[in-house]
Amino acid sequence: MAARENWYCIRTAPGAQRNAKAPEGMPGLMESVIERNLRNEGFRVFMPTVHFEVRHARTKKWTERRFPLLVGYAFVDMLGKQFEDVRRVEGVMCFLRRSAMSGPYQMPADDINSLMTIEEENRALIQKRRAEREARDRRALHQTTRKDREQIMPKDTIATICGKSPFSGLVARVIGPSSRGKVKAVIETLDSMLELDIPLEKLEAVA
Repeated sequence: MAARENWYCIRTAPGAQRNAKAPEGMPGLMESVIERNLRNEGFRVFMPTVHFEVRHARTKKWTERRFPLLVGYAFVDMLGKQFEDVRRVEGVMCFLRRSAMSGPYQMPADDINSLMTIEEENRALIQKRRAEREARDRRALHQTTRKDREQIMPKDTIATICGKSPFSGLVARVIGPSSRGKVKAVIETLDSMLELDIPLEKLEAVA
């Protein structure tokens, strides 16, 4: 966060926190109507949100959704700005005050920083879960990438060979990813070490 910021809390009008339509050419941009309105007028705005992934009942596709953490409120950085200019923005009802006789209440910087950190951690968790799910899906379709295989069966993993194979039941040590959904591993035979390319689904890591 920048060293100099003056965050104030605004009350948003009903419906102003609904998701705005993504601009043409920017389909991944997620922002609310109030965020867009304030940014279009040159204001820095922060609306704390929580992110979820939901699966469509019919298409089975996953979609990231974003919801306000503080319903009815957002924060505006007023450094170098005028309160009246914010009040004129569509979707802004008023500034939060301690009392009817006091002026707009300035938010402690630590509080805003904590809310920003919570949102960043939430987004990082969503992205991690998405990557793990997509890797599982590729694994089920035998379309894993080299990176997937490195993460699922890291180098030096000890695994049991399963399924229909002449080597079924033997223990192997993973060397690294191979091609077309396979992992390169070595098994110990009676007189030597044998190197094999084994399909990922035929390996079970030993706990």
